[in-house]
Amino acid sequence: MDISRRDADDEIELNRPGFIIVEPDAPWIECLILSVSANGLFLDVGAIAVPKIFAVAFTPCGSVLRVCARSWRRGELVAARFVTATELRSALLDEATPAPV
Repeated sequence: MDISRRDADDEIELNRPGFIIVEPDAPWIECLILSVSANGLFLDVGAIAVPKIFAVAFTPCGSVLRVCARSWRRGELVAARFVTATELRSALLDEATPAPV
């Protein structure tokens, strides 16, 4: 595994395979985890669609999993930040609340 530290961000360059999980029962989609920090990560996802909220499995068995919010996309590269449980609950509640008519 190629791990090297980068500057003061405490960002770790991984360059290893991971998996994007777009829904709980959806098939996992392979991606490349380029780097990770305490707050988020950078992915190479190729041409696949990446939703605003998704999960990343760092291991094939899913023992290391983080929920993420997409920050930006530039071509095949995606930056995402890690989402807290409170933020995730809030986002799910916002989705379930009907818009006023």
